[in-house]
Amino acid sequence: MSAELSGITPERTRAILVGVEAYAPGPFPDLPGPAQDALGHARRLRENGVPGDHIRLCVSPLDHHREQTAATADELGIPLLGADYGTVHRIIAEELPEWDADLLWLTWSGHGAITPGSHRHLLIHEAGRPYEDAAALCTDNLQSALLYNPRYQRIRHKVVSIDACRNQVENLDAFSENRIGTAPPTRTTSRLLLMHATQDGDISYGDDRGGAFTRALLAELTAAEGPWPPDPRPLIEHVRARMAADPDAPQIPAIDARTWDAEPLHYAGYRPRTRPSWLLTTDAVLRRLGNRATYLTNDALPYVVPEDPEHPARPENLLARLDEPGRGRLGAPGCGLLLTGLAGAGKTRTCLETARLAERSGWQVLHIQQAGALSARVLFEEIQEELKDRQEQKLLLVLDYLDQYSLDLRELADLLHAERAEGARVACLASVRPGALADVRKNGSRTLFEEVELEQDQTHLLTVAAGIFKKVAPNALAAWGPEKMAEICGTRPMLTLLLALAFEGALDQQDRHGDRPAAPPPADLVDWLNHRTRRDLVAADSAGDRRREPDPVLVHASALATLACVQERGAVEDAVDRFLETRPGTGHTGESIVDNLEALGWLVAAADGPDTIDTIHDIVTDQLLEQSCLPQALTVDTPVLRAFLDALLGDLTGFRRAVAHLSRWTHDQNDHVRKKLGTTLSKWLARRAEDVLALLLSTPDQGMRTIVSMISATPWQQGVLDTWAALAAPWIAATTQPALVRALLTDAIRNSPRPVPTVLLDQARAWLDAHTPTDLDALQLISALRRTDGLDNDVRAHLDALTHVWLDAHGTTREARYALLALLTTQRDEDPAADPTVIDHAARTAIALAQQLSGEPDTERLITALMRTAPPDEDDSDLLYTAARDWLYQYRGRERATFLLSAALRRRDPEVRPGLVEQTARYALDWLDIHGRKEKACFVLHDVLSRRGQPSTMEKRAIDHALTWLTRNGTTTQASFVLQPLLQALRRQRPAADPDDLTEAVNRTLAWAEPNPTEPGADFVIRRLLQWQGLSTRDLSESTIVRRALVPAVAWLDAFGSDADDDRLLKAVFFRMQDLTQQQTERVTAVALNRLPEPPGTPQESDRHIISGLLRARPLSPATQQSALARAAAWLTAHGTCLEASLVLGPYLLLAQEEDTPTDTRKTGATIALEWLRTYGRTPQAFAVLRKMLFYWKVATDTLDAGQVMHTTIDHILDWLEDPEAHRPRPTVTDDTGDEEPAERTPDDTEAEATADPDNYRRQVLLRVLFRFGERLTTEQAQRAVDNALRYYRDQSRDAIGDDNALHYVHRLPPLPPETEQRLLRQIRRVLTPGMTDPGDARLLQAVVRRLRSAENPDPRIVVRVVNWLDQHHRIPQAGFVICHLIQFENLPPDAAQPTLTHARNWLKIHADAQEAAYVLAALLRHMERAGTPDDGTVGQSLDWLTEHRLSPPAWRVISRLADYVPAAEHRATLHQYAVEWAEANPDCDSDRLMATFAESGEATSCTSPEPAPTPR
Repeated sequence: MSAELSGITPERTRAILVGVEAYAPGPFPDLPGPAQDALGHARRLRENGVPGDHIRLCVSPLDHHREQTAATADELGIPLLGADYGTVHRIIAEELPEWDADLLWLTWSGHGAITPGSHRHLLIHEAGRPYEDAAALCTDNLQSALLYNPRYQRIRHKVVSIDACRNQVENLDAFSENRIGTAPPTRTTSRLLLMHATQDGDISYGDDRGGAFTRALLAELTAAEGPWPPDPRPLIEHVRARMAADPDAPQIPAIDARTWDAEPLHYAGYRPRTRPSWLLTTDAVLRRLGNRATYLTNDALPYVVPEDPEHPARPENLLARLDEPGRGRLGAPGCGLLLTGLAGAGKTRTCLETARLAERSGWQVLHIQQAGALSARVLFEEIQEELKDRQEQKLLLVLDYLDQYSLDLRELADLLHAERAEGARVACLASVRPGALADVRKNGSRTLFEEVELEQDQTHLLTVAAGIFKKVAPNALAAWGPEKMAEICGTRPMLTLLLALAFEGALDQQDRHGDRPAAPPPADLVDWLNHRTRRDLVAADSAGDRRREPDPVLVHASALATLACVQERGAVEDAVDRFLETRPGTGHTGESIVDNLEALGWLVAAADGPDTIDTIHDIVTDQLLEQSCLPQALTVDTPVLRAFLDALLGDLTGFRRAVAHLSRWTHDQNDHVRKKLGTTLSKWLARRAEDVLALLLSTPDQGMRTIVSMISATPWQQGVLDTWAALAAPWIAATTQPALVRALLTDAIRNSPRPVPTVLLDQARAWLDAHTPTDLDALQLISALRRTDGLDNDVRAHLDALTHVWLDAHGTTREARYALLALLTTQRDEDPAADPTVIDHAARTAIALAQQLSGEPDTERLITALMRTAPPDEDDSDLLYTAARDWLYQYRGRERATFLLSAALRRRDPEVRPGLVEQTARYALDWLDIHGRKEKACFVLHDVLSRRGQPSTMEKRAIDHALTWLTRNGTTTQASFVLQPLLQALRRQRPAADPDDLTEAVNRTLAWAEPNPTEPGADFVIRRLLQWQGLSTRDLSESTIVRRALVPAVAWLDAFGSDADDDRLLKAVFFRMQDLTQQQTERVTAVALNRLPEPPGTPQESDRHIISGLLRARPLSPATQQSALARAAAWLTAHGTCLEASLVLGPYLLLAQEEDTPTDTRKTGATIALEWLRTYGRTPQAFAVLRKMLFYWKVATDTLDAGQVMHTTIDHILDWLEDPEAHRPRPTVTDDTGDEEPAERTPDDTEAEATADPDNYRRQVLLRVLFRFGERLTTEQAQRAVDNALRYYRDQSRDAIGDDNALHYVHRLPPLPPETEQRLLRQIRRVLTPGMTDPGDARLLQAVVRRLRSAENPDPRIVVRVVNWLDQHHRIPQAGFVICHLIQFENLPPDAAQPTLTHARNWLKIHADAQEAAYVLAALLRHMERAGTPDDGTVGQSLDWLTEHRLSPPAWRVISRLADYVPAAEHRATLHQYAVEWAEANPDCDSDRLMATFAESGEATSCTSPEPAPTPR
C-alpha cells in the first residue's frame, strides 16, 4: 500500500466492472475475452475482502461463454448484470453518487476507437449502433465527471482501467455519446488514476483468456506485496515488461497512464526518460520555489483573469494563440508569446496559470530553469527526445525572466520553426520586465516571440487587489476598507500582496507599538515599499526606543543578504558577516540579519536544498538595493557597492547570485545610473581581478556560468572585456575542459557589443583552430561568429575554412545530424551567408549521412531539411532521392512521413532521375491509402495534386483521394490546401476530366468558399474558379459558378484586398468584370483605389494589373472615374515607357475618350500613346493601344494637331498590319502554382480571340480603320489599306471572311487608282454569293453600290449582281438600302433602271409604314424630279408616310424632296409646317438647310444628307 492509499479498507471499496463481448450488428464484431477480464477483476476483489454487494459486474458474454460467466459470478457471490447502455448508465449516473466509500475500482474491457479529427476515445456499449442515442461512452467525459462533478466526490480515490483499442475508425462520429454530467476543471480533492492498455493510434490485443493488458495487470496486482489496496502506479513498468515477454501478446507493450492528480498523459509505455535538472514540470517548479510559490496557486490566492474575454493576456487566449498551427510559418510572427509588464505585475503567475491550463488541455508543459550556458541545440535535442514517437503531443516551453537565459533565441527560433514545419506542436511562453525588453530584442526575441502586455486597466487591477486583500489581509481589510487598502497598498499585484501581508502583520502589532501605518500617496507604490522596508529596518537605541531613521548598516546588510540568495542559510550569513567585518561595532551578525528578514517575511525557506532561503520576491532585493546603492535616487553609492562585492568574493554561488540580481536591477534603471553602475563594476573587476579569477577557478563549471552571466549583462559586460587579459584569458588558459571555454566564448560573442572586440574575436578563433577537429559543438561558436557585424573578408574566409574542417571531422557521424540540421535551416536573410562552397559541402555531407542512416526513423528530419535546402545537382540529387526512397520504403506507413513526402514532392530538381521522383509520388499515394482521410493529409494531397506531368492514372488516384478527404474534412480551414490544387489538376485534365469528379469538386469548392470567404487560402481557391474560362459542370453553368464565386471573392477583397501583398484575386475579379453587380463593382473599385497612392504619389510598376482592371470596370461614378484616370496617369508618367504599359494605356484611352473627360486627360493619353508606339508600335501588345487611338481623331497634343495625330495613328496601324511578327500569339507563362496562362492576360474578348486567330486580330483593326476614317485617309494610306484587305481576304471564302469585314466599308475610302479599284471590285465579286441567294449580302451590296453610284462607267457585273439579288430579295427590309443607293446611280445602265424602280415600288408596298422607307421615298422623288416624270402616286404615299413619321430623324429627306418636286407644290404649306415641327423635335440636327428650302426667295435649294444613309445592323 502506498501513502496515497493508506487507510483504505476492502469494506470501503466499490467496483464497477464492465466486459462487452457480444455486440449488435454493425462495424464492431463480437469480441471474445472481455468477460474474463471483468471476472478476473471480480475474483481478485473478492479474494481481498471486498463485499460482493459492493461490486457491479456488467457483462454481455458470447453465447458459448454465457453459462460459464453466470456460474463464476454466482460462485463469487456477485449478481450478473448486462453491459447495455441502460444498465451501465444507471449505475454510473444514479447509484455511484450515493455510494459512501474511499476507493472506486472501475474497469472496462471491450471495443474502443478514436474518432478521426476529434480524438474522442469512445467505448462501445453492448447494443451500440450508429446513429442511435447513447451508443458509446467517452473516456474524457468519464474522467472529467469523476474528477470534477461534485456528485462523485463522496469517493475520493478512483482507479480506472480501460482495456480497449485506441486506433482511429472511420465513421465513428455516427456513434453518439452517453454523456455524464461534468463540471469545469478546478482544483479538487478528488484523486484519480487512469490506465489505458495502449497508446493513441494502437490496437489492444486479447483472446479467449482476456486482454493481454488485463492479464498482465492482474498478475502484477496479485504478486504485489502489502495490504489492500495496492497502488497500480509502481506496477506499470512491470506490466510493460510482462507484456513484452508474453509470446502470445502481439500488442506493443505501451501503456498510457494518468497520475493520481489527473495530470496529462504520462506515456508510461515509452522507455523511461530522465530529464535534465533544468527541465521541470509545473509541479516541480512550484516545489523548487518553495515558500516563494505560496501565492502562485489558487489555493492560497485565486487568480483573476482580465474581464474582457478578448484580452490577449487571458490564459485561454494565450493558449489559443500558442495552439495556432500556422504560427511561425506563412508570415506568422513566431511560435511563442512574450509577456511584458512591470515588476510584480503578475507575469510569473500568468505563465503558471497558462501552463496549468495547457496541461489540462493535454499539453506537455516544461519549464526551463536557469541553466548557465544552455545552448539552443542542447535544448532542441531535449525537445526531440521529449516528443520522440509522439508526433501528436503538444509541447509548451516556459521561460520566466527571459533576459536571464543565455540562449541564442535566433538559433532556437530557426530550429523550432523547422520542427513545427515538420508537424511538431511546440510553442514557447516567456516573460520579461520592460527594462530588459531591449536586450532580449537584441538577442533575437522577435524571431521567436510575439509580445503581449499584461492587463493594466485600473478596474482589473482593483479587482485583483480586492481578491488579495480578502485572502491575505482580512483584518486590515475590515479595518481600512477596500478603497483605503487599495490606496495604501496600490494595485500592482505583487507589490499589493507584499504590502497587504505587511499591513496585516502591522495591525496585529498595533497594541504593542501603537503606530498604525500611515497611508502613502496612491501613485507612490514603490516609494511606499521603500518606506515599509526602511520602517522594518529601523533599529532601537540604547533606551529601547525606535529611531526615526533606519540603521544604514542594517539596511546594507539586509540588501547583501538578499543579493546572496537563493542559497543555503549558512552561506548567506557568512557573506553578511564578511560585510559586517568592515562595519565594526554595529552589534549585528549575519545570523541576526537573516533572522530579522525572516521575521519580517522578506526571506522565506526555499526548496532548492536543506536550510535554503530566498526572498519572497525579487522586488524586495530591488528595493533594498535602491536604499543601499541609490540612497538619494540620483547617483550610485560606490563604496557600498564595492563593499558588497568584496564580501561576496568568499563564495562563488553567492557571487553568481549577486551577479544575476545586479544585472536584473540595472535593467530597470535610467541610462545615467546604468552607465555609473557599469563604470563602478568595471573598476572593481580591474582591482579585484586576481581574487575573482581564483573564485571562478574554484569550481570551473560554475565559474563558466558566472562569466557567461557577466558578459551577457549590461552592467558587467564592459568590465569583463576591459579585464579580459587579467580575468577571462587566464581562466580559459587554466581550464582543462574545452567545452566550458567554448560555451563561454559562444555566449560572449553572442552578447558582446558590436563590433565584437578584437580580444574576444582572437580568443574565439584561436580556440576554434585548436578544437574544431575534436569538438562536435564547435559549430555553435562558428555560427555565433558568422552572425556578428563588421567582420572583414579574411575572418569570414577563416570561418568558412573552419566549417569545412568541422564537416570533414564530424559531418558523417551520427551525432552530427542535429548540428547539420541546424546548419541547413538557419540561413536567415539578414545573416551574412556562408561561402557557397560551405553550403554545398554541408549539403553533400548531410546527404551522405542521410543515406548512411536511412534505416533510422529520426533520419526523416534530416532528409526533409535537405529536400528543402540542398541545391540541385545530378549526382547529389540522385543520392538524396535514393535516401528518401529507402526511408520511405520502410516507414511510408508512418504518419510522420507526410513531411518528407511533402518536401520531396515540392522540390523542383531537373537533375534527378525521373524514376526516383515518380517512386516518391507513388509512396505518397500509398501513404494516402492509409492516412488519406486524416486532417493533416491535406499537405500531402496538396503536393501530389500540384505535381505536373505525372501519369494520368496516378493523377486520378490523387483526385479520388482528395474528394474522399473532402467528404470528411471539406468544411475545415485546411480544405483550402486541397481544393486549390484539386481544381488545378482537373483543369489540366480538361476536356478528359471525369464529369462526376469535376461536378463534385466545384460543388465542394463553392460550399467551402461561400461561408468561409476570409479563411486562410480562400483567395487561392476562389481565384481558381474565376480564372477557369469555360468551366461548367453537370449541375452548374459557367455564369452560375462565376456569379457564386464572386460573392466570397468580393468579401475577401473587402477584408484583405486593400493591404494584401497578393493582388491576383483582384485581377481575377476584374477579369470577370462583366459578371459583377453594380454594388460589387463599387466595392471592388474601392479596394483597387485604396491599394493605389493618391496623386501626387506614384504607383508601383507592379500595380499595372490593378490599374488596368480599375479602368475597365463599369459602371464607374464620375468621381471614381476621375480618380482612376488620375492614378493611371501617374502610373503612365512614371512607367509608361515599358512594354507592359499597354495594359494601362489601352484601358486609359478607352475610358478617357468619353466626351465629359477633361481635354488635358485625353491629351495626356494621346501623347504617351504616340510616344509608346514609336518604340513598341510593331509588337503584339500594340494592338490594345492602336485600336483605342482610333477614337482620338479630334485630339491634339502639344506638338501635333488633331489631323497629325490621326494620320500618325493610321500610319502606326498600317505598319503594324504589315509586320507579321506583330500578330503572333503571346507566349504563355507558368504562374507560381504551375498553371499556364497567357502573359499579362486581360479580359479582352477580342484579344483572347486574336490569340487563337491572328488574321482575325488584324481584320478587326482594319475594319475599324475603314469604318471610322475612310474619308480621312490619304490616297497612300487608302492604297495600303486596300492592299492589306486584299491580302487578308485572298483565297478565303465568304464564310471565312465573316459577316463584318473591311469590304463592307469600302464606300468610305477616297478615290483609288483604277487598277486598285478593279482589284477591289474583283475581290467583292468573288466574295458575293454565287447565284445571289444569300440575303446577308445586302450590307456588302449597299457598300459597293454607294461606292459606284457616282462612277462614269460602273462595273456592269456588279450592277447585274445587284439587280439579280433584288429579284430574289427585294421584299426584305435590308433591300431598301440597296434600292436607295441603286436609284441614285448617276450612270445607271438603262437595262437596270426600270427593274430598280419596279423593285422600289414593290418594296414600298410592303414597308411603306417603316421608318426606313424614308430613304427609298426620297430616292424615288429625286429620281422623278431629275427625270421630269409625273407623279405616279409617290407624293401621296410620301405624305401618308409623313403623317406618321414626320418627326423621325430621316423625315427631313422626304420633306425636302417633296418641297423641290413640282407636283407636290400644292402641299408646300403643309410641308413647311412639317419642317418647323421637325426642326423643333431634332434640335441637334442641322435644320438650316431644310428651312432654306422654304425661303421666300423661292430659290430652289437641294438639301442633301449631311451623312450617308446608315448601314443596317
